[in-house]
Amino acid sequence: VSKEVDNYYSAFMLKKIKVEPVYDNDTPILEELEEFEEIAVEAEADSTVCQPFNPPPAKKKKKKKKQTSSGSKDYLCPYPNCGKSYTTYKSLFFHKRNYHTGKQTCNVTVVGKDGQQRPCGKVYNNLTTLSNHKIKDHTGQQACTVPVVGEDGQEHPCGRLCGNARILMDHKRRYHTSKQICNVPVVGENGQEHPCGKLCDNARAFTNHKRRYHSGKRTCNKPVVGEDGQQRPCGKVCDNVSALSDHKRRYHTSKRTCNEPVVGKDGQQRPCGKACDNARALTDHKRRYHTEQRTCDVTVIGKGGKKRPCGKVCDNARALTDHKRTHRKRKHDDVESD
Repeated sequence: VSKEVDNYYSAFMLKKIKVEPVYDNDTPILEELEEFEEIAVEAEADSTVCQPFNPPPAKKKKKKKKQTSSGSKDYLCPYPNCGKSYTTYKSLFFHKRNYHTGKQTCNVTVVGKDGQQRPCGKVYNNLTTLSNHKIKDHTGQQACTVPVVGEDGQEHPCGRLCGNARILMDHKRRYHTSKQICNVPVVGENGQEHPCGKLCDNARAFTNHKRRYHSGKRTCNKPVVGEDGQQRPCGKVCDNVSALSDHKRRYHTSKRTCNEPVVGKDGQQRPCGKACDNARALTDHKRRYHTEQRTCDVTVIGKGGKKRPCGKVCDNARALTDHKRTHRKRKHDDVESD
């Protein structure tokens, strides 16, 4: 009973609920309740008694914006051939301001190739494309801060200085991506198809690898003069772009003159002066005639029947090749005599 009375008294003091108990006159609880009501009245009159607890006001709930029925887009763009529609007028307003402003010209001052200042002058279809242009191309020089590992094994910032944010973004996309494996199918020496498997350091190296080695067969169309004196296309079929580039660099360059220093019959040093048809011929000429002295190491049989190296010193690789040809001829003659 006392617990029920305590609960009633607490609720009465806090004014949380309004309790109007109905009891019979003979009920002993009624007398205790009347006694507590008198104590509560005295407590309210006395300022020294603890004041009732006032809970903080409840937070007001934010009213949700009224949406159009079934989320329909009632605000249509009035410009012809646009066809955009929005749920609010505010969205339509921003759309028109960004995309239907007419052509915009960039007036940012730049320095031309001649070193003179002039306006950029690029024309864009609307304000949005002009803003994107300014953000990408007119942000000033920016340094790349991506960490890389140097030759000493220490990590340091890349430090590449880019002309604007656009160039910096391209630089990061090309050179600071993770390693990539080439999965282009190729045919191996056994005739079976398998993935290439080339590991490239970044996206730029991966792109160059595919462009050079997985571009399909290419035919050389450089004009050449045939044996009949008539001009015709070269027609050489190369496996990929890299092979085609090497072929053009070697065989379809202009005539080259050898400038390697040689000693003439008079003992004076002068340029070689040999005219070669192309870069490949010049390379072969240098490799044959302008190398250091070479010693022949072909095994021969001496006077005592013992084997020893030939030991002939030749002026260059070409002379060594011609000398070794004589050794092969001697072996052939010995076999025939036997």
